[in-house]
Amino acid sequence: MVACARCREAARIAREAVDIAGDLGTLYGIVSGRGATRFTVDNATSDGPIFKSRTSRVVKKKAKRTVTKYQREFGKHLKRLKVKHPRTSASILMKRAHVRTRKAMR
Repeated sequence: MVACARCREAARIAREAVDIAGDLGTLYGIVSGRGATRFTVDNATSDGPIFKSRTSRVVKKKAKRTVTKYQREFGKHLKRLKVKHPRTSASILMKRAHVRTRKAMR
C-alpha cells in the first residue's frame, strides 16, 4: 500500500514506464521528470507493495506495569513534600521521600 496520492501516481507511472522501456537505465530518464524517485522506480519493478502502510501492522498491546507497594508509598511522600516545599528541587525531595518511604515500610 502506497503512503500518499503523489507516491501512488509516481509508482503507477514507474510501472508503466517499466513495461514500455524495459530497461532501467532509460527508465530513470523517463520517470525522473514526473516526480518519481529512484526508490519508487526500483520498487515499481518488483511484484510486492511499494510502501507498507503503518496501519497495516498488527500492534501488540503493551502489558501495563504493575505499580509496587514501594512506588505507591514513595509517590504519596513525594506529593506531600512538593506541597510543603514547592521551590525545592525534585532531586532533593526525592531523596527525602525515599528516606521516609524506607522508614514507613519497615
